[in-house]
Amino acid sequence: MVLVEFLLLFSLLSIMPMTSIAEVPQPVYKAGDYFTYKVKYSYTIQNQTCTIDFTFRIDIAKIEMPIVYFNQTFKDVKTTGTCPWMPFGNETYSSSASIDKKPSEAEFPFLVDPSYSGEYRNSTQDPYTGAKVDLSLNYKKGVLLSGSASLD
Repeated sequence: MVLVEFLLLFSLLSIMPMTSIAEVPQPVYKAGDYFTYKVKYSYTIQNQTCTIDFTFRIDIAKIEMPIVYFNQTFKDVKTTGTCPWMPFGNETYSSSASIDKKPSEAEFPFLVDPSYSGEYRNSTQDPYTGAKVDLSLNYKKGVLLSGSASLD
């Protein structure tokens, strides 16, 4: 009789779905939320300096973990100095990013792994120009709060 009960219990356990003990962190934002960043971008080419001030807005469209779909908008683009090259204008782009990555691996550094909070610092050399790139980014729950980047 004990053997029959054991076999019955074992068969029930084998058909029940197994649940994971570790939960995947979910983002703190949802579709319809947005983030706004004020950006100042300066560069010098042949002793001519250009400074571009703009607002960068990220509107969350849809989340299908680990992919986040969003619209990114460059607004209120203003320039000072001599600007022979403009990397963008007042435009909106639709895009997506995988948020299961830490900042060092992220394709889109504004939204990263929701379990990541803290400061990320990195210094690299651009393989095309040889320029040194220094990054300092501050995150809370996978969302960029502030940051700076310099190209030398």
